[in-house]
Amino acid sequence: MSNYKLSWNSDYFRAAAFLKDVKEGKHSGIIMQQLNKAKKPLIPTVGSTATITFDKNARARGEVISVPVFGSFHDPYDIGRHNREQKNWVMIRITEVFDEPFELKGNQKTWCRLN
Repeated sequence: MSNYKLSWNSDYFRAAAFLKDVKEGKHSGIIMQQLNKAKKPLIPTVGSTATITFDKNARARGEVISVPVFGSFHDPYDIGRHNREQKNWVMIRITEVFDEPFELKGNQKTWCRLN
């Protein structure tokens, strides 16, 4: 199992609202997460952890709970239609929402190793 940094883009996903709902028990915390679009994407394994960043801060931690699947889905926290395309996804479960976010800049890639 590995540790990853997972960068969310606030222009495409209402990340703050999602994490607030998870923290308040209004959402299960299970979400489909797109894999990188590279020719050889980084594919996290089941049980891997991800530190989730957006707006240049680490905001939460999650765990990969599924193998990759191909398809599309609708998410009420999406902004626009980008997640409705056919893509490769893994399911993650938010395990912790940080009370005090800390600086951890995101990357251009969605997933990257965190060591």
